[in-house]
Amino acid sequence: MKNTVVIFNAGIGALTLGFQNAGYEILKAYEPDRKVIEIYQENISQNVTACSLSSIDPATVPDSDVWAFDLTQSKAEEVFYSLTLVQRRRPPAILFVMKKQLWKGFIKEHIFQLQEYGYHITHKNIQSSEVTAFPLREEFAYIVSKRVNASDMIMPVQVHKSSILLDGWVEMNPQDSWYYRIDFAKEKIDASHAGDSVLCWEKGGYRESGQVRLNLIKMPLIRIHGVYHKITHKEIARLKGFPEDFPRSVPNKSRMYRSLIYAPNIKVTEQVVRNLCVEPYINSEGDVQMKNWENMARFKQLFEKYLTYKGVSFQSDEWVFMTRMYSDSKEIATLKRLQSYSRLVGKAVSDQKKDLPLQNICVVANLVSDETKRKYEEAKLGYVWDIRNVLWLFEDYPELKNELISILNYSVENIEPERPEPFIFEESSQMENTDPESVADSYIAQLKVLETGSAAFKKYEELCVSILKYILGEYLTLWEQQKTTEEDLYRFDMCCKIKNGVTQDFFDTICKYFSTKYIVFEFKNYEKPITQREIYTTEKYLYEKLSVKLRSLFPEKERINMRKWLHGEVYGKAGN
Repeated sequence: MKNTVVIFNAGIGALTLGFQNAGYEILKAYEPDRKVIEIYQENISQNVTACSLSSIDPATVPDSDVWAFDLTQSKAEEVFYSLTLVQRRRPPAILFVMKKQLWKGFIKEHIFQLQEYGYHITHKNIQSSEVTAFPLREEFAYIVSKRVNASDMIMPVQVHKSSILLDGWVEMNPQDSWYYRIDFAKEKIDASHAGDSVLCWEKGGYRESGQVRLNLIKMPLIRIHGVYHKITHKEIARLKGFPEDFPRSVPNKSRMYRSLIYAPNIKVTEQVVRNLCVEPYINSEGDVQMKNWENMARFKQLFEKYLTYKGVSFQSDEWVFMTRMYSDSKEIATLKRLQSYSRLVGKAVSDQKKDLPLQNICVVANLVSDETKRKYEEAKLGYVWDIRNVLWLFEDYPELKNELISILNYSVENIEPERPEPFIFEESSQMENTDPESVADSYIAQLKVLETGSAAFKKYEELCVSILKYILGEYLTLWEQQKTTEEDLYRFDMCCKIKNGVTQDFFDTICKYFSTKYIVFEFKNYEKPITQREIYTTEKYLYEKLSVKLRSLFPEKERINMRKWLHGEVYGKAGN
């Protein structure tokens, strides 16, 4: 049975979509602005009641598991109206989302007065880019009040160090000419750097920015292959987590900009509410979805690094590379998912370099059939290199290959590497040292010299993760590190998911007999041998908080076993 929610100040539907993505049923939504309601109803199949917080009769609000208030555009008095509604009906759980500037002083004091009615309160200011990996700098306060103990409420924590990645959210060629109307003399645009980037208003001019910072008066600019455009409504919507077709129309650009800027981030909301009434989000498929963006960025970085090794740039006077990664399928069977993106990128580059015969190479971290590759070439879109070709290219660079395999959500054990065509790199007789035993020996040497105890615990964890990716990267994905509760009472070192299609006996046994595809790793850098007490304590909080049925412990005294494991993996590879 689905959990239910009533949404107040529904806006253009951000909270609605966040709750729907987390599996909730929306019983009712209220919104006072009729123009905003038109946007909501055009894009979301959900009715909205036109009503302000001050005019809602508490008796008419449906019974539900959660009441959710979007106060991101509200002033202090609307917070008090929402508290009046809550005090009259006292729902089981409440979510308030507001500007972090509002979450202070007497507002905070009044919300904490809900404790007098038996509510337990958890709150956190959440920076969207640190949770979603989307390069959008925005911060909202999320306050959860529950009639039951809220100590098990896990708020999202920082798991990403977001950087500007234009692939996936930027419109390469916006059709509306309005977005290109920029007064370059007036806007003081810093053009000292070349390359694709985002420019945000800062200190009287537009400057390159590491993240998108939205500004109602001076909207960010996007530079793609030397062409500037204002950030579009679709681009902001994608950064906020809205569906691909949102918004379906933009009759009033100013109103839509404002509504999008103040809308809560859908992906953050989804993470917050996923364990508001149900299990912690760490065990959900939502975690895998949140990794997709980060993995796509990492794949591009790995391929760029390979090109650097080969002395080739990502965009040269002859070749233009595009990287794509699709998380929902091992094999891409049709051209639909490749054509649109390839045409836009190719057109944008060609417009800037009309006198050069450019060729596109779309590098895909999935399987693409030979027939699809042929059709791609016949359509004069360029060439496709798929995962078979990338594995072949990375064969001489084990650090790239191991990292690539670890971010894939499927197994490559039955994929045969193939030389890419056309092959554009010079044949090189100088190979990287690919002896697998040398890689293992390097890790063993690092384990031997790393000191034990709390002083080096972080280095020990990082080394363990690298070793596990080397040994198990072919079988596991996700690699979520440092999951903590809001009060830092519990910290889960790393969570992995068994890849789809893995047929190895050990992992088959886990899936079949332990009924889980998730594995939690705990790293212990103790100086002395651990006792049964430490094992029991770790097992207890893992079992209670995550409901997982498999744990892996790596205490200091087990390093000798890890060395044996490494050598066993080496000899196993050498024997195949």
